[in-house]
Amino acid sequence: MITQDEINQRISQFKTDLKELSDDEMISKYYYNDFVPAAISLDTYHKLRLEIKNHFNLESIFDVFLVGSGRLGFSIKPGNEYKLFDDDSDLDVVIISKSMFEQYWKKMRDYDYKLSTWKKSSVFEEYFFYGWMRPDFLPHNTIFNDPFEWWKYFEDLSASGKYGGIKIRGGLYYSLEFLESFQKSAIKKLRLKESLEYANYSN
Repeated sequence: MITQDEINQRISQFKTDLKELSDDEMISKYYYNDFVPAAISLDTYHKLRLEIKNHFNLESIFDVFLVGSGRLGFSIKPGNEYKLFDDDSDLDVVIISKSMFEQYWKKMRDYDYKLSTWKKSSVFEEYFFYGWMRPDFLPHNTIFNDPFEWWKYFEDLSASGKYGGIKIRGGLYYSLEFLESFQKSAIKKLRLKESLEYANYSN
């Protein structure tokens, strides 16, 4: 894990980049090009991606991404802007797979059609609109057992100790385009907030 001083330097650089770089350039710099994660080493990150790729029979390790404060060292989520990664934080891993996403989508449809008892949260519906979901947030019962299996896999992965004993949580995206779009949305909101705060300070 990188030091707090290094994270503070990242925050300072990130704020500068918000003013100077486009959304696409921000994504390229902070999510690709072997950007070193804050919470784990680059070598450990590669091992984590490979393990998840093999477990879910994905085509490539590049179908697995680390996002959030575990990657940057700080959050860009609205309401938690620049909150540092700490001992209570999770490693947020996302899987990109159209086939897996569609499988869960069809099972959700069938489940809802048969029982009509699932009360979807507004958060789930908002994320689903942006092309991603947390399968462990889906209904847990003997009819629809996949959410439990998803949750258990990431619980076991966390408990293995191979990745620093940090809690690992998994999300599922329909495509890379949706992943980038969701991250860009957070970047846009943060850029707007920064500009408004600067304008208020200047006045």
